[in-house]
Amino acid sequence: MGMIPFDGWGRNGAAVAANTAAVSANGASDFLVNSPTDTAQGVVVAEFDPAVFEVQQLIENMSDSDNILSDGDSPYSSDSDSDNSSDSDARSRISESETESAQARSRSKGALPTTHGKKFPLPVRNRNQRPRSRSRSPVGNISRVAIDNNDLVDRSRASTSSPSTSTQAAVQHDSWRVITEGRTENSFCFVRQGSTGVSPELGLDENSSALDCLFTLLTNEFLDELLVSINSYAADLCAKNRPARKQSVFLQFEPIYKDEFFRFLAILLAMGVNPRRSVRAYWSNLPHEYTPWFSQTMPRKRFEALFHTFLHAAGANAESQEKIEPFLNKLTKAFQTAFYPEKNLSIDEMVIGFHGRWQYKQFNASKPSKYHIKIFGLCDSQTGYVSNIFTYYGSQTAYHPDLDPKCSQAIKVFEKLLRPLQKGHHIFADRFYTSMPLLRYLRSKGFHYTGTVDTRRKDFPRDIKTLKLDFLQIKWYATQDNWLLLSAFRDKKAQKTVVVATTDGEVGTREIRRRREVIHKPSCIDEYNQNMNGCNRADQQIQYYGLHKRKSCK
Repeated sequence: MGMIPFDGWGRNGAAVAANTAAVSANGASDFLVNSPTDTAQGVVVAEFDPAVFEVQQLIENMSDSDNILSDGDSPYSSDSDSDNSSDSDARSRISESETESAQARSRSKGALPTTHGKKFPLPVRNRNQRPRSRSRSPVGNISRVAIDNNDLVDRSRASTSSPSTSTQAAVQHDSWRVITEGRTENSFCFVRQGSTGVSPELGLDENSSALDCLFTLLTNEFLDELLVSINSYAADLCAKNRPARKQSVFLQFEPIYKDEFFRFLAILLAMGVNPRRSVRAYWSNLPHEYTPWFSQTMPRKRFEALFHTFLHAAGANAESQEKIEPFLNKLTKAFQTAFYPEKNLSIDEMVIGFHGRWQYKQFNASKPSKYHIKIFGLCDSQTGYVSNIFTYYGSQTAYHPDLDPKCSQAIKVFEKLLRPLQKGHHIFADRFYTSMPLLRYLRSKGFHYTGTVDTRRKDFPRDIKTLKLDFLQIKWYATQDNWLLLSAFRDKKAQKTVVVATTDGEVGTREIRRRREVIHKPSCIDEYNQNMNGCNRADQQIQYYGLHKRKSCK
């Protein structure tokens, strides 16, 4: 890069004016932008500009012909004398060959040719003046290109040289456009080979009771295995705690059988309907708490021994994941056999409060139960029926071995939960899972998806990060091939703009009545609100039976 030294205005003040005018005429008036200052020599250096070099050559020719202007002369003044006119003509003549050769040298070498030891005067930039940024347009920079309706979308800025075919394909695939009408174009649809809902093989109908439905899940084989696990675990504990204290639960323990287990289960269900401050309050003799049914069904000490100590769903020597994993797999298989969900499903994490000692126990202060076991669940959006669940064991959670190890956790969770389902289901999830890799994966597997979007995620429109909409204002985005639709909506209750992505939706609104007024909400957002409560309903049912911690008898 060439540099032009400067040691003051000197005697060529008028030449500076000529230089400035020539640079401005050539469209390069900002050639001194970001020019560093050499403090050691007290000079200002500037980046080389071809227009500056042409003006410098002009000044050199004028100097060689002894026609340098004085301080008071003007480069634009004309005189009627023939001598002055001839001098003016000499100053304005520049050989085309010299100009072309000078420009060629500057472009090829990037350095300023010799000036015969002469210093060209340049104007000094004020140190307090903020420099202007030079505009650049390299390939790959993102700009905002106007399209129909004066809207703006993110596109790749075109360069002077045509980009490669792969670059054009990537730009077209990842670009977004603002739309005002249309819908997504995905060919797969939900077609169930059998019937949805309750399996006809169970023999249930409208006249079946809730107890009949419960026994379809808790089969005799399932109950027998559970009772064997409880009795073997209790016998092992009693053998390890010999000799037992006088009031210890290990002193005399009798095996539990099926009829007693049904009474134990009935008490658990009654506790969910009638919550109290502690377990012992159900056997209280106080007038305002006395309920004889509990004491008539099972003694308090027997219930506490089963509930707090001996309730076990695995072998006596099971460790870590083996304590609950086999039991949970059998229960999940029974869920899937008894009921096949409808088209709309929801996926979310469900927490079960737990204060015991377990290495996979999670802590999250924002959850209703700070200490809990995390479970990922797939629920039917209409009924809240749990179709599939699995426990989260941190880094030791087992996923499908054929998946890419570098893929996101959301893809691993969705693959494991959706494995027993057929194609065409519509999945609803929150922004914790929504990402472009997940959306492409579900599209390849034949599943629709609708979920809220974290605006900081990659591959989404850039302007949604700072998008500010008015109250009830809506903005729609779509991909180039119309397989994904985004809806941005500003509600009065929301402080920020809500963005929802869907692969099965259309541009449209629905009328929602709210406090004697009718508002128009995007249809995909209203559909998300209606179908996302499947896991929330299951969480609500779980909380009814999580009032008493198994860690203590209080």
